[in-house]
Amino acid sequence: MAVDRDKVLQTAQKLVERKRFDKAIVEYQKLVADDPKDVRTLLKIGDLYLKTEEYVEAITTYERVGQFYSLQGFALKAIAVYKQIREIIHKHVPQYEDRFGHIVPRLAEIYTQLGLTSDALAAYDEVATRLLRAGRPTATRSTSSSGSSTSTRTTPSPTSASRRR
Repeated sequence: MAVDRDKVLQTAQKLVERKRFDKAIVEYQKLVADDPKDVRTLLKIGDLYLKTEEYVEAITTYERVGQFYSLQGFALKAIAVYKQIREIIHKHVPQYEDRFGHIVPRLAEIYTQLGLTSDALAAYDEVATRLLRAGRPTATRSTSSSGSSTSTRTTPSPTSASRRR
């Protein structure tokens, strides 16, 4: 059955005005169910989840938007969305850093694709710092002057290094 888009939008907007964000989300989800590529509505849903402090749902929704933008070649829009996700995680749900640990590497990949090397390196450094803080070693690969890989070295976590002393 086709959705009457205008009617659903009108209903959702009235619900938002009355601060009935949970019910507005349900209305907006009807539009996304009818048209999964409707990223503007997905962004509205993410914003409403953020207002209701449902951070995991907001992140998951924004991630769908970021993936869509990335696949459609809108790299700068994807970067903006992934940065927003990273900010939500840092501010509101740092306990979910591991669950959403793929966000910052994805951001670094997009930076690399755009040739934004310093931004990519900063993002990769953020990932390495998070892994070290969590006590997980990071693998590094050294290269010879000819560019061929010569060895792989594992950097121990600070806790494992102190245990050897």
